[in-house]
Amino acid sequence: MRLEFLPSFERSIKSLPLAQKEEIKKVAAQLIDVLSQDRTIHQGLG
Repeated sequence: MRLEFLPSFERSIKSLPLAQKEEIKKVAAQLIDVLSQDRTIHQGLG
């Protein structure tokens, strides 16, 4: 799945090193994937 992040998100991570930016985007994509599934979400994620 390809995600496009909002410009405000891009601005919020603009000052970080490239490696950290990519890691944040990867984790955000994983979170979106988990939340988009039709499953019960553990209390810590919801």
